[in-house]
Amino acid sequence: MEVRVNTLLTLNDLVSTLDKHAVLDVLQTVQRCTAVDRSLPTLICMLEITNSFFKQLIVLLSQFATEHVLPLLTPLLVA
Repeated sequence: MEVRVNTLLTLNDLVSTLDKHAVLDVLQTVQRCTAVDRSLPTLICMLEITNSFFKQLIVLLSQFATEHVLPLLTPLLVA
């Protein structure tokens, strides 16, 4: 169990550097780990990883909004 928890913590540290396909692979790995082991340390690591994914998603959405949505709305606000 200790190796599993340390692996999940390492994956959590890498979340900010992963692309879409790697994120899906990590999510599948987390799903497999929780299917085998539902101990408290494993579940806490799973929650930390999903929280990191959501934080990364918010960053990506804000970048998308800055690059694509704001340029569309700005002329409408001035008119």
